[in-house]
Amino acid sequence: MPIKIEQTSSIETEVKEMLETDEYLKTILDNVLLKIQETLELGDETYYINVSLEQDIAIPDWKDILVLVKVKKRNHNAKMRLWETIEERVREIIEQIRDKYPAAEEGEIIDRFNENLAIIIQEVF
Repeated sequence: MPIKIEQTSSIETEVKEMLETDEYLKTILDNVLLKIQETLELGDETYYINVSLEQDIAIPDWKDILVLVKVKKRNHNAKMRLWETIEERVREIIEQIRDKYPAAEEGEIIDRFNENLAIIIQEVF
């Protein structure tokens, strides 16, 4: 089920344009965002998610898909636990998608997405 981007989330224009032309990327990102939202809602979190492309300073041709998750302030250990939980669940969903599309071309797309994905937790509320 594709995720609906509402008030709690935003996807920057450059990412939206990529999603319009790449069905695999759209499927993966939809599932990743859904898994992040499910994880946050299990903990009754107030959150905001922003998805953007970030150019690597050291490798100009390399762009990361940055998922910035803004949450309530918490101690460092709680923040790390939240990040680890989100990372674990996201990697699981990516593996499930990888298993669903075993062909080499699709696998390469999924692997590239996985390599380029960065999830950052930022405390703001």
